[in-house]
Amino acid sequence: MLFLKSNARINGDIHTGKLVVEVGASFTGNCSMGSVIKDMKHGDRSNEKLAEKTA
Repeated sequence: MLFLKSNARINGDIHTGKLVVEVGASFTGNCSMGSVIKDMKHGDRSNEKLAEKTA
């Protein structure tokens, strides 16, 4: 879960399971949400397969 506090300033894309935005926060970009989140560091799909099995 990504929680953007009122003083948060985000410029870019977000990939998260859930998003909470307080009044006053600023977000410019794209947001992809869902239970499947890939490993952004390695770009592999192994976490997607694991999430499918546990869902």
